[in-house]
Amino acid sequence: MQKLIRRPARRGLAVIEAAIFFPLLFLLLFGMIEYGWAFLKFQCITNAAREGARAAALQGATDASWQAAVASVMTGCGKSGTTPPFTRTLSPAVSSAPGTQLTCTVVVNYTDINLLNVSLFPNPPTLTGKATLVKEGPL
Repeated sequence: MQKLIRRPARRGLAVIEAAIFFPLLFLLLFGMIEYGWAFLKFQCITNAAREGARAAALQGATDASWQAAVASVMTGCGKSGTTPPFTRTLSPAVSSAPGTQLTCTVVVNYTDINLLNVSLFPNPPTLTGKATLVKEGPL
């Protein structure tokens, strides 16, 4: 008759492996979520800068028109209010001569848009979107 071969008892090993593995898995998961959110917001900020530059580059544009274009996109991104939680600048002024390159810059503090409010991951202090277009008009 054959002898039954018994394996050594391994009770509790799976619990120890899970205790080591799951925190690392959750850290990786939350890091991917946080950085995915940051890239989504960065894309939104860049789109706002591009729309501001497009509005400012039109012939007859005003300061109010390009600022409203930026505010409209940022409202769609969830950043609105009477005092916007972002900074928008245009260099040089919207009244520049045709053919001048206009650069619209939108800056948002990362603490205003972070998703998890966890300081486990290195985050930039601000997210900046820039777009440059040439002012239209008769030459």
